[in-house]
Amino acid sequence: MRIPQQTVIPYQSVKTARFYGLDKRPGSGDAVCSDMHNLQLGTDGTLCTRGKRGEISRLEAPQGIASNGALAWVDGGTLYYDGAATPIVGLQDGEKQLINMGAYVLIFPDKKYYNTVNPEDYGEIERKWTGNQVRIHMCQVDGTEYDDEMMHVGSLPPAEIKDGMYWLDTSGEKDVLKRWSQGNEKWTVYDSVYIKLEADGIGRGVKPGDALDISGLQYIGENEKTKKQVADLNGTFEIMDCDEDWLVMVGLMDEAVELTGEICADRTCPQMDYVTEANNRLWGCYHGLKNGEMLNEIYACALGDFKNWRKFSGLALDSYIMSVGTDGDWTGAVTYRGMPYFFKERYVHKIYGEKPSNFQAQQTTCDGVRKGCAKTLQVVNGTLLYLGINGVVAFDALPTAMDDAFNGERYVRGAACEYENRYIISMQRADGAWGTYQLTTDKGTWEKTDDSHVMQFVREQDEVYMLMEDGRIMAMNGTTGEKEEGMLEFDYISGEIGYEADEKKRIRKMQIRLKMEKNARMQVMIEYDRDGIWHNVGNEWTNKEMVRAITLPILPRRCDHMRIRIKGRGMVTLYGITKQIYVGSDKG
Repeated sequence: MRIPQQTVIPYQSVKTARFYGLDKRPGSGDAVCSDMHNLQLGTDGTLCTRGKRGEISRLEAPQGIASNGALAWVDGGTLYYDGAATPIVGLQDGEKQLINMGAYVLIFPDKKYYNTVNPEDYGEIERKWTGNQVRIHMCQVDGTEYDDEMMHVGSLPPAEIKDGMYWLDTSGEKDVLKRWSQGNEKWTVYDSVYIKLEADGIGRGVKPGDALDISGLQYIGENEKTKKQVADLNGTFEIMDCDEDWLVMVGLMDEAVELTGEICADRTCPQMDYVTEANNRLWGCYHGLKNGEMLNEIYACALGDFKNWRKFSGLALDSYIMSVGTDGDWTGAVTYRGMPYFFKERYVHKIYGEKPSNFQAQQTTCDGVRKGCAKTLQVVNGTLLYLGINGVVAFDALPTAMDDAFNGERYVRGAACEYENRYIISMQRADGAWGTYQLTTDKGTWEKTDDSHVMQFVREQDEVYMLMEDGRIMAMNGTTGEKEEGMLEFDYISGEIGYEADEKKRIRKMQIRLKMEKNARMQVMIEYDRDGIWHNVGNEWTNKEMVRAITLPILPRRCDHMRIRIKGRGMVTLYGITKQIYVGSDKG
C-alpha cells in the first residue's frame, strides 16, 4: 500500500530583540517604528514608555525662555528670573530672543538688559537724549575748564607768558593747542584737544568710552570758522568723560558758544533679525528697509560692551559693520567653533578673524536654515545641526542630510536643543501637525517623543526645559517641578513586516515579550496589506498585580505584509517580538 507523501510547509522563526527607533520608509520591519508616541529607546535596545516630565510653571502669554544660572523667561511683557518678576516690564508683544553675555540676559528686539548677579543693573541698551539748549567750550580730558588767565587764543603767542599757560594757535590752516614749559622754554603741541557739552541730563546713562551720535548742533552767528567747527561736532564721537549734565569728547572750538534747537546725543543699537554671542561680542544681522535705504548687513558690538555698536576708532575693541551681497532674508545665527555663522535659506556666511581690522566673511552657497527655523540651530557633540529647506542636516563645510528615516516628509517650523549626545527638536509638518523628536547622533537613530508643540527649549545643567505652546514650562527629565504628568498614553506602530520575501506568507503565531508596571494596560492590533483598518488581536491586557514580564500569543491571518500596533496606558517595556512565518507559493 502506497502512502502519499505530504509536503511539509517550511517555516522560519524571526526574532526582533532590539529596536532602532523611528523609520517611516517602506519595508522597515518591526525593529523600528513607523510612528510612536510617548515612547523612547532604552540603552539596552528595548522600547519603553518615556519618563514623566515635571511642570515648573504656567505662563499666561509666553514670549521666550533662557538660562543664565537660573531660568529666565518673558511672560506678558515682563522678564522673570529664577521665578521672580524683574523690573524689566512693558516689553512689546511677540517672541523674544534672550541672549546670554556673561551675567547679563539681553532681550531683543526690545534692546534691554538685565544683570542676573546685580539686579540693580538693568535698563536700555540704547540711550537717547534730546534737548533744546547746549553750551560748548574747550576743556581738559577730565572736563576741567581752562582758566581764562591761562588760556590765550590767537595767531600770535601771548605777550606775557607764564609756566603752564595754554595757547590755541590759530595762525595756520588748522588750529593747534600748545602749552608752555618754563623748564624747557618751549611750547609743547597737544595732539588731542577736547570740548565739553553742557546741558541738563546730557550725560545721564552714559559712561566714559561710550560712542554717541551727536546731531542738531547748528551755529547761526556770523563767524564762519566757528560755524564750521560746530558743524564738525555733528557725528559719532567717543565720550572721554562725563557726568549727568556734561560730556567730554574730542573737538576744537575757538570760542565758547551756546546753541539752541533740537539737539540729540544718542547711543544706538542697530535693528537686528538674529543675534548671537561670540568671543565676548554680540553679533547680529539685518535685512530690510531703514530710513528708506535697503540694508543687508552684519554687525558686531564693541569688545565686551553690548551697549556700543558705533565705536570706530581704529582699535581692536571697536564695533564692526559689514554689508553682504547675497539675496534674501536672514533666517538664523549661531556661534559654532568659536565663530559667528549667519544663515539664509540658500547661503551661509561665516565670520572669522580676531579684530575689526581682519574680520572677513566666507560665503557658501548651500541649503541653509529654513525660514522660521532659527531656533533649531544647535551644536551637538561638536556638530552643528538645524532644520534646513530640505530637512534636518548636519553642517560642517557643507550640510549632510540626517533625516532619511522620515521618508521625504517635509517640516516647516521648529525649535531644538542639545542634551548629551542627542538633538531634540519639536517641528511642524507641512500639513500643520507638530511632533517632538530626538536624534541620537552617535547611532543615527530617531525617536518621536510625542505630538507636543514646544516653542523653545533651554538646557540648564542636567535638565532640559521646554516652553510649551500652552504656556507650561516642563522639565523634560522630570528632575524638578511641582506637578508631574499622570499615566501616559503610549502608541507603537511597527514598520511594514513581510517585504523580506516575495511569496505569500502567513505568520502562524507571534509572541510579544514585554514588562508591564502595575495598573498598566495595553491592546495589540494588526493592519493587513495597508488597508487602513486596525484589527484587535484578543482583548485588552491589564496588569493589576505587581510588575511582571509576560508573553502575549498572537495569531494573525495570512497576508502579504502587515503592521503591528501596541497602544495603551502606563509604564510598559517592550523587549522583543518573535514570529513564526510559513511561506506559501507566489500565487497565495
